[in-house]
Amino acid sequence: MTDYEAVAKGEKVKKELADIRTELNKRSKEYLDYDLESALHMTTTISQNMDYEKPDQIEMLDYRDKCMAENVTWILDLEKQIGGGKVMLGAHDGHIGKKAQLGYQKTSMGGELKEKYGDKYYSLGTDFFKGTDNISVLGKEPDSENGRKDFYLKSADPLAYQAKYFKDKRYCLDFTALSETEDKAVYDKVHSKVTMGSIGEGFVEAYYLMHMAYRIDMVPADLYDGMVFYYKTSPIEPE
Repeated sequence: MTDYEAVAKGEKVKKELADIRTELNKRSKEYLDYDLESALHMTTTISQNMDYEKPDQIEMLDYRDKCMAENVTWILDLEKQIGGGKVMLGAHDGHIGKKAQLGYQKTSMGGELKEKYGDKYYSLGTDFFKGTDNISVLGKEPDSENGRKDFYLKSADPLAYQAKYFKDKRYCLDFTALSETEDKAVYDKVHSKVTMGSIGEGFVEAYYLMHMAYRIDMVPADLYDGMVFYYKTSPIEPE
C-alpha cells in the first residue's frame, strides 16, 4: 500500500467514524445512557489514534498528551453527570507533571489539565532513591524469553533518600503546604533543581553510562504539587 493509498483509506475510516457519531447522537436521550456515551467517545479515541503517527516526533508527543488530557476531561464530565465530579488518575510522571520532562516537548497531559482546571488539578509525583525495575529490553521482542529484565537503578534524588528515615521508608510531601519561611530548607530544596528518577518502558545496559536516560534535573515544584518518596523499590511479583 502506497502512502497515498494509506492516507485515502485513513480519511475514509475517519469519515465513517464521523457518520457513526452523527447516527449515535440522533439516538441520544435526555437521560444518561452510559453505553451510548462510551460508544460515542470510542469513535473519538479511534480517530485520535489514527492521527497519532506524525513525521515530527515532537509534534507527535505533544499531540499524545493533549489527547490524554481531552480524554480525562471526558471522564470528568461523565462523572459530573452521574453525581461525582472528582477523578483520580494514574500515569507516568512524565504525563502527570505540570510541564513536560523532555525539554523539546511543548506540553504534557498535566500541563494541559493544570491550564484548564487550575488548582483543582493536583499533580502528585513519585520518586525512589534506589531499587530494581522490570523493563523491556530495547532491541528485543517484549514477549521473548529475554524481552524483559530487572535493572537496578539509583535516582540520586536527595528528597527520596530522606525516606530512609521514615516509617516504612516512604513519605508524602505536600509542596503547597510548605512555608517559605518556617520550612525554608525544604521549601528551597523543592524549588531548586534536583536530580530525580524518570524511567521509561525500555532500557539497555549502555544507559548506565548515560544518566540522562533515566534521570532528570528539574525543579520538583515546577512539575508537581506534591510527591510520594520511596527509599527502595522493587517490581511487583505476580502470583
